[in-house]
Amino acid sequence: MRSLGYSYEQISRHLGVTVRKVQYTCQSKCDTPKKPSGRRSKLDEAQLEKVVAFLAASQENRRLPYRKVIEALGLGVSEECLSRALTKRGYHRREGVVRKATTRAAAGSTAATTKQKRRKKEQSSAGVAAGNAKDGVNNNNMQQQQQQQQQQQQQSSEELARVEERSG
Repeated sequence: MRSLGYSYEQISRHLGVTVRKVQYTCQSKCDTPKKPSGRRSKLDEAQLEKVVAFLAASQENRRLPYRKVIEALGLGVSEECLSRALTKRGYHRREGVVRKATTRAAAGSTAATTKQKRRKKEQSSAGVAAGNAKDGVNNNNMQQQQQQQQQQQQQSSEELARVEERSG
């Protein structure tokens, strides 16, 4: 519009923006002005990766207050800084919702649960039959996963205890 002979004031009134925005855009020869970058986060990518890995290690770690996470990893930032960085990364904390089961659903789920428990008990007492070798592999995988989770929980508990000893 400027090349057509319109003044900055005329362009700003027509577009509904400030005169300074029009002037800046015309002088920079850029249709969309560059947004100011703002202040960088105190947490760099490596630290943020470390935090995410720590939180993903166990359910206990995910439930820790941000203050304890900062102490455990020795970050030296505020809780607000950590919260903002994790939110920007797509990590959200949500409180769990306890839902009450309806009477029909509760009765049906109890019966189904009892049947499932019986089946598991029968399978564990009888062992894995030759025809169910695939189930045996799955059970072994589940046991390995449970052992890994227990080890991770123990490591995170030990690390938390060390942090509490240092701060205590």
